[in-house]
Amino acid sequence: MKINVIYEGDNLEILKKFHSNSIDLIYADPPFSSNKSYKVYGKDNDDIRSFEDKWKNGVRGYIKWIEPRLVECKRILKDTGSIYLHCDDHANAYIRILMDNIFGENNFKNEIIWQRTHAHGGGRRGFSRIHDTILFYSKTNKFVFNRKHVPYSESYIKKFFRYSEPDGRKYQTVTPTGAGETKNNYEWKGKMPPKGRHWAYTKEKMEMLEKEGRIVYSKNGLPRVKQYLDEKEGTLLKDIWTDINVIHSLSKERQQYPTQKPLLLLERIIECSSNVGEIVLDPFCGCGTTLAAAQKLKRKWIGIDNNTAACKLMQKRMDESPQKIQKYNSYKHKCI
Repeated sequence: MKINVIYEGDNLEILKKFHSNSIDLIYADPPFSSNKSYKVYGKDNDDIRSFEDKWKNGVRGYIKWIEPRLVECKRILKDTGSIYLHCDDHANAYIRILMDNIFGENNFKNEIIWQRTHAHGGGRRGFSRIHDTILFYSKTNKFVFNRKHVPYSESYIKKFFRYSEPDGRKYQTVTPTGAGETKNNYEWKGKMPPKGRHWAYTKEKMEMLEKEGRIVYSKNGLPRVKQYLDEKEGTLLKDIWTDINVIHSLSKERQQYPTQKPLLLLERIIECSSNVGEIVLDPFCGCGTTLAAAQKLKRKWIGIDNNTAACKLMQKRMDESPQKIQKYNSYKHKCI
């Protein structure tokens, strides 16, 4: 197994060649069992990026096809590794059961809902479908996970950060008390903490906040501590992602590849579930968004696809990447 390499061929046969416990993170965006054919011409109409998503025996035939590939994914993951499997409502219920069987239901971490668009046609005899599902599983309970914050929404800022300094710096005020009674029950400016609560700061810390002008007082004389918006990390990332839009016709990153996913989506997954220098694998690589995100974030990467046009597009995309962290290994087409 070499790193920073694009493999062309059947990913099942290629995965079987990889060593066990060798990969840190897998993002898999396989066909969805959509019963569709995808075909898009390249920018110069010189190649066709296409694949069939039709299966004999329908979703059951699809599950039979994908199962051995997911078994191999588990084998090659490190004990600290994770897999994110991208799907939609065509087969996600079947895939969830399959993933439970392969990775263990205790290693299921999240069902992430990615709202990929805000408007969609249809819905005459049902609701418009505007989201995909990303199933997040670890191999063991030792998995890497880096908590991530995202910026507060404008509505949240408007609701909670209602105050501004003369220079426009926004802040909210919070109580400096916590639940329960502790030794921090000293008197402050003639006030004791409310019954059943304690000061959340030592007296020395309160004096420092007072000196810095970070304490204001309510009408009844109780202290409130200023928290500035520009000092907050944001809100912890939750399992519903509404802030990353699908690739549209005018997107600068558009590669004219069917089912292309946004770079920001892959950056988020890679940042949360891997560290700098670790190996990220995409066994259904398409136009190479996972590789581009991994390269940007200084991870090592491996891509696999069975479509020649896709592999050529990936190679071109990576060669033009501004985030080159090392000289590439040679690309291996039809190497298996």
